[in-house]
Amino acid sequence: MFVNIGHSLTLPCRGAPSRDVTWWFQQYGYPDWLLVAGLHNRSISSGNGFKGRVESFHLKEPGNYSLLLSPVVYSDLGIYKCQYRDETEIVLSDVKLEIRAMGMSASLPCFAKINIQARADDLDILWKRGGENVYQLLKNTIAYGPGFENRASVSPEQAVYGNMSLTIRQTRFSDEGDYQCFYNSPKERGYSRFCQSRCDR
Repeated sequence: MFVNIGHSLTLPCRGAPSRDVTWWFQQYGYPDWLLVAGLHNRSISSGNGFKGRVESFHLKEPGNYSLLLSPVVYSDLGIYKCQYRDETEIVLSDVKLEIRAMGMSASLPCFAKINIQARADDLDILWKRGGENVYQLLKNTIAYGPGFENRASVSPEQAVYGNMSLTIRQTRFSDEGDYQCFYNSPKERGYSRFCQSRCDR
């Protein structure tokens, strides 16, 4: 299952009504299984890290042990399993959760040696993705590629010190791909340099 950070997600689980059920979580990179929630006939108890963020349907819908997780945070990335409390060998539901950080900002690094005497209006900085222009800063004039209007930026103040990293705000699925950074300074006699970054979901 995929979800954006800050959104809500229902982890599905169904079984026989009027049973005690436990939800467990294994965070990627860690071996231990952690308690998400224990569902009893008339109550729900949350594990550490999930307090105030999980709700169950079982009180109103017998046999529906699905969990509503809200809001989703980045550390929720991992594997979830739902099982009867006293029957650890029977797994009712097994969910792999992937996080998508859409809507947030992404920074694509690009650093290079710049002539110490360079000024912002000396630099020609160009970012491309798949051969298409994303962002260009030329003599203090900015040009955007389609879909990146007012979302892509390079700091001119940092660029004269060699930091030409690209920031993309309110990221979208369509932003994913390989990005290339080019720059050209007249004070460096037209010598072009190049670096490459990648934007992932």
